[in-house]
Amino acid sequence: MMKLIELFFYKTSWNISYDKKSFEEVFSDGYVELKNNLVIKNAADPFPFIYQDNKYLIYEKINNFINKGRIELYSFENKRNEQFLKKPFNLSFPIIFKSENNYIFTCEMSEKNIFKIFKIENKINNIEDFGSVKSKLIDPVIKEIGGNYYIISCIRIGEQDYEPVILSSKDFKNWDRVDKDNIEIAKGAERNAGYIIQYNDNFYRFSQINKPNYGSGIMVSKITNISNNSYSEELIKEIKLQSDLKNINGFHTINFINNQCFFDYRIENFNFFAIFYKIFGILRKKL
Repeated sequence: MMKLIELFFYKTSWNISYDKKSFEEVFSDGYVELKNNLVIKNAADPFPFIYQDNKYLIYEKINNFINKGRIELYSFENKRNEQFLKKPFNLSFPIIFKSENNYIFTCEMSEKNIFKIFKIENKINNIEDFGSVKSKLIDPVIKEIGGNYYIISCIRIGEQDYEPVILSSKDFKNWDRVDKDNIEIAKGAERNAGYIIQYNDNFYRFSQINKPNYGSGIMVSKITNISNNSYSEELIKEIKLQSDLKNINGFHTINFINNQCFFDYRIENFNFFAIFYKIFGILRKKL
């Protein structure tokens, strides 16, 4: 009976918060703490960054009615949100990073069966196509390591089952895929949960825990080998979310800037119209 009540009258939503902890502190403590630092409601996949000496947070803003995301940008200087990118299909997991003299923007576009790479031109909200990969990549990350660019991602092969995908390039244009037989990632740790962190000469990758439910938690692994033809990592530990609130039951993205970490968290609330929201979300993906 309780499962039917949850199905019909409880709705999942995502919010963004932060903790005043560096990667070193989170890595050592093994947890982040949800306090009253609510940043944005109905939002997920936060990524903080610096552009032209100004601090921003780019994230997925979720339309709860149809369960579709667009990309929005928050300026800490102006304390203002603005729309960054909107498409007829779902957008999520945005990342902005600097490569040589260019700022690169990426996000997940798996519903469109493509992963696009954009270059920011002159001002923060002006983007131009810079490269692409024809694939339904989930939560993709690009990281420059040893003079090569690597896409670390996965594709969906089941409801919450994934196959890892690693690609390499010299120029963002031509990408070569690493044979899946040469990829060593722990089962269940394929899907990214944040950007790649370099710490003490090592690279660390965050991954989602999606069992028993999507967004149940986050793990961190150390990358032990990455090249044009192979990839391996070692699972280190789980990062936990601490909260006194009983209706908080998961998080699936964490990113860092200076001595702060930004993360999203899942909350379950009673909503009389929950079943209708769920139906509309399913229909949108089918149409």
